[in-house]
Amino acid sequence: RTLRLDRAPGSAMAVELTIRGLTGNVVATVTAERSQTVSHVKHAIQASCDIAASMQSLVLDTDVLSDSDPLHRVLAPEDNNAELTLVLVDPWLEGVSKDWKCLRKAPPATRNNRLVVLEAIERSEGEAIKFAGEEIRADRDVILAAMRHSPELYLYAKGDLGLDREFASATMRYLASPKVAARAHRTGTVLQRAVVWSWICSEELCADREFLMLALAARGTALTHACEELRNDSELVWVAVRQDACAYQYASLALREDRLLTEQALRSKGSMLAHAPPHFQADRELVLLALETSGDAFRYASEELRADRELVLLALQRDGTMFQFASIDLRNDPELSTAAFFSLRHQGRQARRP
Repeated sequence: RTLRLDRAPGSAMAVELTIRGLTGNVVATVTAERSQTVSHVKHAIQASCDIAASMQSLVLDTDVLSDSDPLHRVLAPEDNNAELTLVLVDPWLEGVSKDWKCLRKAPPATRNNRLVVLEAIERSEGEAIKFAGEEIRADRDVILAAMRHSPELYLYAKGDLGLDREFASATMRYLASPKVAARAHRTGTVLQRAVVWSWICSEELCADREFLMLALAARGTALTHACEELRNDSELVWVAVRQDACAYQYASLALREDRLLTEQALRSKGSMLAHAPPHFQADRELVLLALETSGDAFRYASEELRADRELVLLALQRDGTMFQFASIDLRNDPELSTAAFFSLRHQGRQARRP
């Protein structure tokens, strides 16, 4: 369809413009005056083809024409005929480029546009990832671009990114940082998402010593997912136990024979005595160390030590229920029975407190 624009007063000779799509097909033919602007041409195309002017970008050779350009500036004086290429553009792109917050209300196609999202991430110092589409949030490079501004934005990752070594390493490095470690110690929780810990399904990562060094510094109990060889790696196990004494139970039996490692675990979590070798469970010094942090450790002491009156009394001060694990003779001791009673009553009152 050929469309002729109204002749402007005092305009020079008209020019016929053939508008082609990217495939070379003719979209429209427009006759315009040289004094008219590119915007006029776009509106003529809109009237002819029902393509919104805001979605049009007109290209002459390799130059993208500006809406305000008059035709006599972009066309040679001798050109009575010219061909322009029509490129359809997303009207949201310009809006997002001016204000990254526009991404929040943009359609899915825009929110999953890699270039648009990456530009918005840079403009927003990472915050734009919160408004990106789910598909693009499964893109490693996009998430890492956001994390370079704020590492905690790993929380917005989607898909199987946890299986990607680079993403998983960056996340573990952040979770093991002093700031996050202090918060975890204070609240007893670690910021996490299922996608972050999906690395445990990767045999390759579970056997990757360098990666596990980062992962265990973030969560010691992840040692349970390490391959057998690495659970026998002294340096790795020490990192895990220092982060969380509960990791001791996943160390190889050979390493649990290490007295210093066992002391480290019991000093933080007395109940780890349950996973210590029998000769450590019969070691009075180690059992005393365990009872300092957990009365529950008494149940794992050797039979001989459960007949030790001093140890029984110490355990009852921590947990009255441990009386049942004392030797038969000591369970008939009136003083110990009384100690167990008062300990249980105190525990009950503590439990009823709001």
